[in-house]
Order: sequence, then C-alpha cells, then structure tokens
Amino acid sequence: MVSEGIKSHRQIVNLAALPLFSTNSFSIMVITIERLPEWIRIQSDDGSSDHSPWLRLSPIDSLMPSYHVPLLLAFSSKLRTSSRLKDSLEKVLGYYMELAGRIGRDESGDLAIRLNNEGVFWVEAVATETLVEFLGSDDGHGNIHKLTPMSSSNNLDSSKISISEVYSFQITSFSCGGFALGLGIQHHAADCNAVPGFLADWAALASGKAAKFSDSRSSDRTLMMPRDPPMPEFEHPEYALTPKHYTVLTPEESKALTTRRIHFRKGELDRLKNSESAGGSSSTFVCLAVHLWRLITMARGVSGGRRTVLYCPVNGRRGLSLPVDYFGNAVFRARCEVSAEDLTEIQNPCRRRAIEPSL
Repeated sequence: MVSEGIKSHRQIVNLAALPLFSTNSFSIMVITIERLPEWIRIQSDDGSSDHSPWLRLSPIDSLMPSYHVPLLLAFSSKLRTSSRLKDSLEKVLGYYMELAGRIGRDESGDLAIRLNNEGVFWVEAVATETLVEFLGSDDGHGNIHKLTPMSSSNNLDSSKISISEVYSFQITSFSCGGFALGLGIQHHAADCNAVPGFLADWAALASGKAAKFSDSRSSDRTLMMPRDPPMPEFEHPEYALTPKHYTVLTPEESKALTTRRIHFRKGELDRLKNSESAGGSSSTFVCLAVHLWRLITMARGVSGGRRTVLYCPVNGRRGLSLPVDYFGNAVFRARCEVSAEDLTEIQNPCRRRAIEPSL
C-alpha cells in the first residue's frame, strides 16, 4: 500500500510515513514522562448545545481500521512553553468539537462520535538525545513510536488511551532544545487529508494570530452516505471481507519483518519515470509504485502466472465535489491485479499498459 503523504499550504512533513518498527534497532534513546497526562477540554461552549449529541459516521469512516494513526512533526526551534500550545488547543477545539468527543454507537447502533467534550489526551515528555541525533540515526525510525501519545499511554497506570478517544497529543523536548509533536488520530474520525487545516488553525492561535477557520470546513457525513435504497453499479473487490491474494501476518510472522528507509533523489525519480513511461506518460507516483511493486514481487519469489495485487489510496474529495476542508474520511482503495509474469518479465511499455488501467 502506497501513500502520497500529507500535503498542505505549509508543506507539513509527515515523519509518521517512516516505518514504525525495526528488528535491527539499537538506539538507546530514553523517553521519560515529564508531567502526568491530562485531558484538555473545550474552553467555552461555543454553541455546541445547538448540535446533536451524536455525529453519525459514514460507511467509509466505519470501514477504516479501528486504531490511532500516528503523525509526528519535528521542530528545531526551542519550545518556550507548552502552556501556550495547551491554551490554544483548548480554543481550537471549540471549532473542532468532534475531536474532544468519543467514538461509540448511537441509539440506532451505528458508529458515531458523541459530542460530549470529554477532552483530548495530552502528555509531555523529555528525550535524552538531541533532535539531530535522533533524526540522523539509521535506527532512529525504530523509536519513532516512542514520540507518539499511544506509546506513552501504554506505560502509564493513571490514564490510558482507549480506542474511543478521537485525538491525542504528546510533546517531547530534546536535549538540544528542539521538540517533537506527536499526534494520534482515530482513523474512524478522519483521514490524513483532514489534518493540515486543523494544524494550521492551531498554529495560528499558538503564535498569537487569528485562525482562518474555513467556511468550507464540514463534518457533515450525509455528503458521504449511500443512496437509499443502495444502487451499486460496480463490483468492489477492494472492499471484500475475504479478499483473494491477501495474507494477514500473524504477530509472530510480523516480528520477522525488517523495515528500511529509502530516499529517491530527483534525478533517480526522473530516470525511473523516463524508463517506466516509455511509450507513454505516467505520473511519478504511478512509476514509483510500479517499480516498488515489481521489486517486492521479485524479492518474494513470486513468478509465472501467479497473481499479485497492489492497493493504493485515492483521495475522493475532488471527484465527489466535497468541500475542500471536509473533515472525515474520503480516501478510497484502488485495487490493481496482474500476473507476476506481466509485472516482472514484460518490457517496460507493456508493463505500464498492463497495470495503468487498474491504477
């Protein structure tokens, strides 16, 4: 599965796109909790009583895995005070009320967010390393999970994040003065494309500026509800409950996996694109996806007529004419399936033509 990451006006760097575990990690970075965790709630009512106590989620929301997606932002500047971040977070939650709610089942038994203002999880921690040492270490990516609130909550007896919390936060200060902001985003509530707007509004308030709360921001899930009665026009094998050619690793099998970071420079991407796009034109994303798919298939020894499948996320906001700042899940799965022979043995132009219709 390949992701294009988060794109925003400020080009937010999504370090969480790096692997979250490694069997070859030897870093001895120590993370200690600086202050006991707390719950940050909306500072003022801001008219929340005018809203329904439940925000019903869409079928796409419900299909997302029930876990907190990690997002990590690193800053080299010194964190002067965490109180400014907390105060501004209280204010921005008045606009993003669903973030302080809890995921559960409404009166109809449907998955929904209860707008009860129980708050977001907040924890502060310190690290023994400098930010440069952490980011520059070959094994540093194996410790990224330590900078997320999900990791800290697992080591705290006083408060743990349950699956019902929507958002959670961790501030980690490094010995050099830099700091990292780790977020945990419940995937039922929103996808990564919904995050930049929230972060931009929070950053504006934290820096003493007026937040430009977008008039187009919407949490209205009726925009993503199916027709009544449903009228499916196509088969959707990508959402099959028991898909073919799909293997789920056991916890023991997962321990044998090794993760690596790979940096493709612009010149390398240009050469790859020229090679894979011979006889036609393909995007950088498609060329890189096909290249990695081909190499992984060869490394696994899959050959001949055996089928191999690639899943890619597709942002449906533009195609469905949703509000630009739609706050929810609007990323769909795209499924492409070819034989290992077509993927690994046919010349580049043929391989692209065999794969691109599915993509």
